[in-house]
Amino acid sequence: MINLEKRFKFKNRNVFIEADFREDVSRPLEWRRSINSIDIEAKCLVIKEHHTVNELDYAARGLLRTGLRAADDNSDAHTEKEYIKPKPGLRRVISSRISLDDIRDSIYRTVDEDQDEKIFSLARAKDYIDLSITDDDPLEEAGAIFAAGVHNGHVWFEDDEERLTIHVSVDKDVLEHLVTEIKNEKVAELSLRIAIDSFSYEVDDFVRRWYYPRDLVIEGSMAHAALESFSIVSNAYGQQPLIEPPTEPDDETDEAEPQTQIHQPQINNIIDITQLRSIKIALWMIAVVLAAIWISGK
Repeated sequence: MINLEKRFKFKNRNVFIEADFREDVSRPLEWRRSINSIDIEAKCLVIKEHHTVNELDYAARGLLRTGLRAADDNSDAHTEKEYIKPKPGLRRVISSRISLDDIRDSIYRTVDEDQDEKIFSLARAKDYIDLSITDDDPLEEAGAIFAAGVHNGHVWFEDDEERLTIHVSVDKDVLEHLVTEIKNEKVAELSLRIAIDSFSYEVDDFVRRWYYPRDLVIEGSMAHAALESFSIVSNAYGQQPLIEPPTEPDDETDEAEPQTQIHQPQINNIIDITQLRSIKIALWMIAVVLAAIWISGK
């Protein structure tokens, strides 16, 4: 994690350097611009649908307010114009809010401290990320870091709140499939990999292992971003019962040895009431004989 009291100096569009560094070092350490990818897991997914019904002709409305007419307008000045025109349309957005505690990497932005000296401090993103996925048209021509035909997007900080928003786009068929799956409650989670035009620390780039957390810095409050890939975790996967594998017999024996079953006798098969009566009579007879012997001996 970066010390927020540390200051950085703009060297060129691809490099920031430490503004305050020790004199005994050969050069200040650098933060270098590159395309860094972050992994996001979106679990609470919301579908937003914006329907356009009609369209207002703002140019005609503006001329009406000023009492002017367009130079090429040869119509009768007293004829009413059609300011409201039909424009049916649908724009769908899949959105989610992800806690920054669930993100491995930390994201910062540069803040102007001294414009003349090109000195900057850093502010860290707080609380959560607002993620939105749309089916915006891809670029017709190459722009910035994107080639023509790429579905581009942006990442930016909300002013003063330091909350991060990421907006990316996918193909229309892909978004249609995602919306259908989410509405049918088949999606438990979306795992996304998003590429961000950002700066990373040269020491981390050299010694850091891929699974260690990183500190990424975007210049200003907005940077380019693009969705690299995503995976759908299905609800059906999480609800599958655990199937235990069948037990295999011992290699030493071809067949399992049959187990001897021991039948426990029922209590009613052991005790017979008639036998109990015979035993009782015999005991009484023995008692009478013993009593007679005892009396005659006296």
